[in-house]
Amino acid sequence: MKKDRSDNLDQLDLVDNYVKSERGIEPDPYLVTKLMSRIDSLERVEAEFAPEFRENHIFFSTLYRVAIAAGIALILFLGVSIGSSYKGSLNNEIALNINDNQIENLHLYQGEE
Repeated sequence: MKKDRSDNLDQLDLVDNYVKSERGIEPDPYLVTKLMSRIDSLERVEAEFAPEFRENHIFFSTLYRVAIAAGIALILFLGVSIGSSYKGSLNNEIALNINDNQIENLHLYQGEE
């Protein structure tokens, strides 16, 4: 029991030392100014290239739609052409059609040895 309690006290001491070291760090008073200037410069660069991006986006969007329409048209064309190229078998051989009731009479045609 005593060992568990001493381990907990050691861990609490570590936490206390960490909190004290973090409180001892002096904050940078110019940090906010640096961040705001960096954000402002990024916004300016984005504003310069925004019209070009919009034009490219519209172009690629239109190109994408044309490609989808061309793909659907190609699939339809191939489906119709394959369907119309099918030719059924033109087998004009005469088939022997026998009624089930007449199968019993086939023994007449067999030669008995």
